[in-house]
Order: sequence, then C-alpha cells, then structure tokens
Amino acid sequence: MKKIPVMHHHRASNKARVYYKGKHLYLGEWGSPAAQTNYQNFLRQIDEINAPIMKGGGLPVCVAIGKFLDHAKEYYQGSHEVENLRSTLRVFIEYYEWIPITEVGPLKIMDMMQSMAKKEVSRYRINRLLSHIKRLMDWLVSRELIGSEKLAAIKSVKSLKAGRTAAKELPPVPAVPIAIVEQTLKAIRKPLCDMIQIQLLTAMRPNEVCNLNFNEIDQAKAVWIYNPAKHKTSYRGHKRQILIGPEAQALLRPYSFLPKDKPIFYTTKAEPFDAGTYGRAILEHNKANGIMHWMPNQLRHAAATRLVKEFGWEAARLILGHKSFNITAIYAEESLEKTAEIIGRIG
Repeated sequence: MKKIPVMHHHRASNKARVYYKGKHLYLGEWGSPAAQTNYQNFLRQIDEINAPIMKGGGLPVCVAIGKFLDHAKEYYQGSHEVENLRSTLRVFIEYYEWIPITEVGPLKIMDMMQSMAKKEVSRYRINRLLSHIKRLMDWLVSRELIGSEKLAAIKSVKSLKAGRTAAKELPPVPAVPIAIVEQTLKAIRKPLCDMIQIQLLTAMRPNEVCNLNFNEIDQAKAVWIYNPAKHKTSYRGHKRQILIGPEAQALLRPYSFLPKDKPIFYTTKAEPFDAGTYGRAILEHNKANGIMHWMPNQLRHAAATRLVKEFGWEAARLILGHKSFNITAIYAEESLEKTAEIIGRIG
C-alpha cells in the first residue's frame, strides 16, 4: 500500500509541493492558506491507496489540462499543435491551477482575460487562450468529465475585438525585404542558406522545409511534388502538396546521397532542424553580423507577396496551400497543373 503524498517545502522557490506519479505538483507559497486549500483539493482527488485521479466535478484545472494534453499528443501527431496548446493553457493553470474545473465559469474566464489585458498581453494571445479553453471544455464533455452545460456557458464568452479592449495589438507579420535576406545569405553556412532559398522559391512553411526528405518528394515530372506526411493540418486528414521547381531542385540535388527517409537539413549538433532551431540559427547569425532581425515565417510572406504581384491572388492561394475544405478532386488536379506551371517559371 502506497502512502498518501505529503506536502513538502521547496526552499528554492519557497513553494509547497507534492510528488505524485513522477511529477512535482506546486501548490502555492509555503505556509499560505492557498497552499493548504490546494493541498486539500489535491487529496480529495485520490483515495487512500493512491489510486488514479478520479473523474467528477472536483477535477482541478491542472489535472483536467493534463488529461487533455495526453489526448492531444495522440490526436495531433506530427503537428506543433500540442506545444501550442501546452503554451497557452499554462496561463490558465497559473490563474486557476487547483480550482475545480466545474467552478470555472464565464465570469472567471472574463476576469482572467481582463487581467491579462491589463498586463499588456496581446489580444491575439488572449483570444487564442480562450479558443483553447473552449476546445479543452469540449473534450472534457466528450469524456463525461464535465456536463454539457459548462461547455455552453464557456462558449458564451466572446473573443476580444480590435479597438474595443485595452489588450495590446500585435503588428501584422511583415514580409522580410529581399535585400535583407541577401545580406544574410552572403555568409550563413550552406544548409541554412539552402533552406532560406528553398523557402523563398516554394513558399514552404518553416517546419515543412525542416522536415523535408526525399522519400516524400515525387520526382517523376519536371516539377517535383513534395507531399509532407506531417504538416499544419495533417491531423484533419488534409493533403498538402508543395511544388519544387528547377532552381529549388538544384539546391536539393547535392543532398541526394543522404538516407531517403531522414530529414535533409541538420544543425551543427547533427540534429534535424525544427522551426525553433532554424529560427534561432538565423537570429544568431544576423545578430553576430549586424543584420536586421527576421524570422523564417517572414520568408513565406515574402514569397506570397511576390506570387500575388506576379500571378494574382488565386495563384498565390493555391501555391500557399490556403484551400477551402470543400474543394473537389477535379478542381485540385486542375490547380496542381496550374501551379506547377507557375513554380516551373519562378524556380
């Protein structure tokens, strides 16, 4: 028989915590009434033999989120959505960690949003958190962990509107000027140089160029087709096709000796790039060389700007992969042929 987890003093942070199922759970400032209340709430979730946390209305916010994220790891395989959810819902935990999820209603959500706005958190981040909380509640209802009336109540909370809130507004992500990109390309090491140019030529997302491998590239025709298994909407069953023209092909051919099923581009630590390490590598290079800071996603904006200018909005939409969900198979084939012609011209 295992013992009931005991609350301990974590001196480095001066917080109370318990060790449960391989994790330290923090309860608040050591000796405070809040820490004691949170500990009692925690104990109510386990039985005398340390059984798994029980279902029901007393499920704390932090536990509910933990269960939801476990589900998300399976549901959003190959997507960055799990990290997106973890990052935003961490704020929800900061505000209401040990409060039972059934006690969090519209007023508590709106109080949190107002508090975040006063702290100059951006309207985008606040609205994103609200969206993720609604998704969390929807999942909890589907698992019968809360009642449907709770979801309906939370859905009544409206997102913040531009110009009607004190929340900070973020400027739109601009396209990076090509002249600045050319400064970066002059001295940056070859893999990064090739990744940057491939993004500009194909309008790939940063994570798509990081995951690029030859197994997923169909080289049967003059214009290659990259069919990434993992992409932004792969969990929804959407197909993503990225066209690779002659200039981008020339950049990729020197890597053709690599294992076909492995990513093409690697960091100096011999690890495959991801969107984070890719962005940091460009940032560090530009900082060391006195070049204006920019991020890989701005390359996609630059490519989009060029496509719109030279070929119009519809061609840009098709190449960027911004398709409507009800697009027909025939229309998709016609689109691929049309966009292949454009990519063949621009590289």
